[in-house]
Amino acid sequence: MGKLVIISGPSGVGKDTIIEKIIQRNPQKYIRSLSATTRRPRPDEVPGVSYVFVSEDEFKKMRDEGKFLEWALVHGYYYGTLIDDVLNKLKADKNVILKIDVQGAAQVKLKYPQALSIFIMPPNDEQLELRRRMRGIDDNEELRRIDAKDEIQRAQEYDYIVCNDELDRAVDEVIRLIEKAEGKS
Repeated sequence: MGKLVIISGPSGVGKDTIIEKIIQRNPQKYIRSLSATTRRPRPDEVPGVSYVFVSEDEFKKMRDEGKFLEWALVHGYYYGTLIDDVLNKLKADKNVILKIDVQGAAQVKLKYPQALSIFIMPPNDEQLELRRRMRGIDDNEELRRIDAKDEIQRAQEYDYIVCNDELDRAVDEVIRLIEKAEGKS
């Protein structure tokens, strides 16, 4: 069985980039989980690869049928990790990386306490704001700022905290932590 790895952090901290680099380094060992969401796809996202994009009614039906390992309402949209996808990938001896918020991470840790949880921390508030502006995401910006502060306050609930001050160093550190956890399983 592979290892279940939770990656969380505020919007714009670089979670996707870190996960992509980890998978690029060893695609036979690492894989990303597939989540469903009610938000619209961004220009660079591929339906069925980036997310399963569904309506709110479809999402609620899936939730009620128990199809999610975890789910949450984040910035006005529902997100949920598809449990069958995760279990199939773990059984295939892959380390499955979940990119989820603090609410979802807490749900997963209750159901799957052996999951490794890593919180990605920005080097500072200014860097986080700059990264968000570069992404061009302005909707609900004040809400995102408040959420980031709340999320950062919950970082101590995670097994590890990694500062994304230098991308390659952060990727190396996350891989080292996963490999360390694999030795414990």
